[in-house]
Amino acid sequence: MLVLRHLEDVPDDEIADLLGCRAATVRSLASRGLDRLRVLCPELAPQRIGESR
Repeated sequence: MLVLRHLEDVPDDEIADLLGCRAATVRSLASRGLDRLRVLCPELAPQRIGESR
């Protein structure tokens, strides 16, 4: 889902059709997936202004 959404620019509606779910589910799962990746690979997360590593 993340590859389709962010690398292939497939719209949420099309991803939902492929997965057999609703577009809202795609958005929710994508958000959760990105959050998890940020935990697992913090060096890849964009740094916020004012934060230091």
